[in-house]
Amino acid sequence: MPDPGTKLSSFVHVRPSGIRSINIERDLRQSALANEYVFTAQAGRTLARIVDGIEDPTRTRAWTLTGPYGSGKSYFGLFVMNLMSAALPAHQHTVMELQRADPLLAGRVQQLIGPNGSRGLLPIPITGYRTSLQEALVRGVDQALQPLSSDASIRQLLGDGQGIAHAESRALVAWIQNLLSAVTQPALSYTGLLLLLDEMGKPLEHAAAHPETSDIYLLQELAECANRSKQTPFLFVGILHQAFDRYASNLDSGTQREWAKVQGRFEDIAFQEPPDQQMRLIVSALRHTDDKAMAAVRDRMP
Repeated sequence: MPDPGTKLSSFVHVRPSGIRSINIERDLRQSALANEYVFTAQAGRTLARIVDGIEDPTRTRAWTLTGPYGSGKSYFGLFVMNLMSAALPAHQHTVMELQRADPLLAGRVQQLIGPNGSRGLLPIPITGYRTSLQEALVRGVDQALQPLSSDASIRQLLGDGQGIAHAESRALVAWIQNLLSAVTQPALSYTGLLLLLDEMGKPLEHAAAHPETSDIYLLQELAECANRSKQTPFLFVGILHQAFDRYASNLDSGTQREWAKVQGRFEDIAFQEPPDQQMRLIVSALRHTDDKAMAAVRDRMP
């Protein structure tokens, strides 16, 4: 039995992934992080809506996930990218985790990924920052494509992207459409694209502060491109900490109405775990290193 003065902190520890923030660009290939994700009911409902959109081309394929800081939106995005891309190191583990949590949903996902040899969706993780939407998207796509740069069509797209950041929105959308066509060719064997824009609020803040130079309609055109992608799915997921229209709250009423039209192209999903699930997540983040000491502590509890 441990000494009564022994502190819990001497044998109870918090898993590093349970407290650190997620950077979807840096952490995408960190399989240990995806392996430790706790698949919750909220995650299941959100994933089911995304799968519905892939299965039915008439449904939306552009979403915003909105929830407060620390609600697990970025971690969910990391899990989904690993789940949907057979080329990522944590793919098999995420499939098995989903199989344990929801076998029916796991079967639907596996159908969408395709047979052995298919690579599923190409993940494009982008972390937004205070710059134009065009620049944030082009930089993120460029980084995501670097591992595929040995392919001639991808090298061509990377070259074309050099001038896209300052072009009109339609040029960027056409560039994304060309990318979708390139990665779904047999040489690369992807079935589509999954673009996830984390911290989407930061380029929105920039757009609100510089309405004369920022093209908010780019989001509308990308959402429409996703919703028209039919048999070669292009999915667009933006992650926000507050409602889309809140970023335009200091703009004039006419501009706010225009922002509302853009927002209407996205299906918003409120992403926040209920209190009981938050408690379970806290518990799942704790690990103890001494079974006997932990048992003794439980025995002393009233």
